[in-house]
Amino acid sequence: MATIKDIAKAAGVSQGTVSNVLNGKENVSSDKIERVMRVVAEMGYTINEKAKNLRRGKAHVLAVIVPNLTDRPYVDFVTSFKRYAQEEGYWIDLYTTNDDMETERRLIPRLRSRMTSGVAVFSCLADGSTPYYDAGFAKDEVLFLSRRQTPDSLYLGFDLYKAGMEMGEYAAAKGYERVAVLVGPLNQYSKRCFCDAFVGRLRARLPFCEIYVRETTTNNRYKNALHLFTHMTPQAVFTENIALAQVVENMHLNFFRNVPVEICTFSPVFVLPEDRFTRYEADYRLMGKVAAQRLTGKGGACPPQQVLPMKGFSTWPAHTHAPTQKTLSIISIASPTTRALKSLINLYEQNSGTKVRLIEASSDSFYETLSQWDEAHSCDLVRLDVNWFPWFGASLFEPLVHVAPNIAQELDGFLPGSDGGVISIGGRLLAMPGTSSVQVLFYRKDLFEDLHMKRLFYERYKKPLAPPQTFEEYNLIAAFFTREFNPDSPVSYGTTLVTGNNDVAGMEFLTRYFSHTDTLFSAQDELLLCSEEGRLAMREVRDAYRYTSRQKHAWWTAATQEFARGDVAMTIQFINHVSDLVGPDSVVADQLAWSSVPGGNPLRGGSVIGISKYSREKELALDFIRWLSRDDIAAANTLLGGMSSRTAAFQSAEVIEAYPWIPFAGERYTDSHAQCYPSRNTSSFEFRQLQNMLGMAVNEVISGSMEVDQSLRFVASAYEQYRKKAPR
Repeated sequence: MATIKDIAKAAGVSQGTVSNVLNGKENVSSDKIERVMRVVAEMGYTINEKAKNLRRGKAHVLAVIVPNLTDRPYVDFVTSFKRYAQEEGYWIDLYTTNDDMETERRLIPRLRSRMTSGVAVFSCLADGSTPYYDAGFAKDEVLFLSRRQTPDSLYLGFDLYKAGMEMGEYAAAKGYERVAVLVGPLNQYSKRCFCDAFVGRLRARLPFCEIYVRETTTNNRYKNALHLFTHMTPQAVFTENIALAQVVENMHLNFFRNVPVEICTFSPVFVLPEDRFTRYEADYRLMGKVAAQRLTGKGGACPPQQVLPMKGFSTWPAHTHAPTQKTLSIISIASPTTRALKSLINLYEQNSGTKVRLIEASSDSFYETLSQWDEAHSCDLVRLDVNWFPWFGASLFEPLVHVAPNIAQELDGFLPGSDGGVISIGGRLLAMPGTSSVQVLFYRKDLFEDLHMKRLFYERYKKPLAPPQTFEEYNLIAAFFTREFNPDSPVSYGTTLVTGNNDVAGMEFLTRYFSHTDTLFSAQDELLLCSEEGRLAMREVRDAYRYTSRQKHAWWTAATQEFARGDVAMTIQFINHVSDLVGPDSVVADQLAWSSVPGGNPLRGGSVIGISKYSREKELALDFIRWLSRDDIAAANTLLGGMSSRTAAFQSAEVIEAYPWIPFAGERYTDSHAQCYPSRNTSSFEFRQLQNMLGMAVNEVISGSMEVDQSLRFVASAYEQYRKKAPR
């Protein structure tokens, strides 16, 4: 096996240089880094991690011990734990015990031999803490999950006593006379806590209810589930976890289908519908995140015995509604959110019995439809771009107070800022927030962290390679990663640009303009384009075009897909168009990182949804809006690749697991403050017309047909003529 000495000799450098390169130190020239890494690859050298750990006395390794990797709670926990721990640079060792005490005891010495720095464990030991401490683990290095141990040990879990009480109350409210309970071994405090609370609450409310409690191990769960139905004829079966509920369901469907029974279970959170059981939900993905943060030291001050909040009973409705013979129609611009809405509509139809017809349109055809809106050419509901709302809102939408006088009270739970100035005109509430979107800079983490690229960038520009803070830095980095200007670049292009449609080309300009200033209009509603800020922005768009593939993308989604194919270093995108970054065709999903848009003042986007003033089903249309605005529907919408304005969609652990930039984007949304509208006569200002003018100017400049100053004067003149003709 090759040694550092061998590599140094072959690369023509010192052993210290090789050591610095292998340890990621940046005090080595790009030429030497390249030579060392080429020899390392040729010799197949790998770093001896065990030797490194011996030198520092502890490994950067965390252990996770779960009963199994088939039950959904443990899968959710492990998935989330690994992501957050790996973000902090930790390796994860994963072990399963099948709830066997001897297996867990045999694992503990192995963890010590690996010099593990922390353990997260669903322990099956009666006193799980003692063996870990006896093996040399400190008390702050072992986090016990769900199952409490000694009072001075670290614990993270849910309030199973509360869950048992509320599930017992649910059973009592249903008036059941025969109830069966299936739980794991009751010698563990947490499980007994749940069971005792459930039985105690139910007996207190229904003294004559027959309650049968059955314990089971993992190996005997099918036999014990079968015993529930042979011992009694239960009207309901309650289980302490969803794996047991699935076993009970299997027994019921196969052998006792003719006996109606409700199955109610303590469950992980399901963002998408799962209506086979009545579920009392707790977020195991959140538990994984918190556990990783605590063991990596990123969790801040936490109590030793930490209890996480629970969601409680799921609100997903059963599919029990008969057809109403009614139909709603919705029109929307085609987008990833519209694609997600198609699936959700199927669920709404099953829940409500009402048919829904979704009409997708391109930006241009949608605009034409809205321009000709009348009783003969209308729909019941419209998903409208937030930037079009001031122009079309008053002529399109029925004031919501005409349908529901107290509708303003239903605005709680939306993302802060999503209702500010985009759903009301003249004090009249005309629409509800639909999707909230904001621009985010996405970049290839592997490129920005590549030691050779970092050193090469520093040698050329005398500054570190890092996410850009200004568009001057953005274009510098884009040029560095464009192979035409840097033959050493591992990708062909530095960035993307959307210029195939004047609407979005105009937004590319505004993105840069608002990095320099907060406002586009003077107090007298004069367009402030012919300014130093305007000239800077137009030059920045022109220069950025040189570092792209020059493809004439007509929509944001197309640029996202180009970035996802892996040959581009950076892209700036609205978050409602980026689900493809982690799609099946993406080659950058594992290398994504994100940052604020340069200048820290991103543009907002998204939609509102309102009821057409010509709709004959206004109350039914409002019912759909309310349904779409539910927290569970909002989270499902986002998980399916769409977006929502509900805060819950930005906080859902499963959504964040799928799209980890979501919380960051939510913070950027509330921070953005670009003023795209005149201060007066807002309803007479058509934003799309200005977008088109700016987009035409952008395309003239990047093609070389106009100079920067000439293009800005063109837009200012065209806007002034438009303003004189616009209705007041």
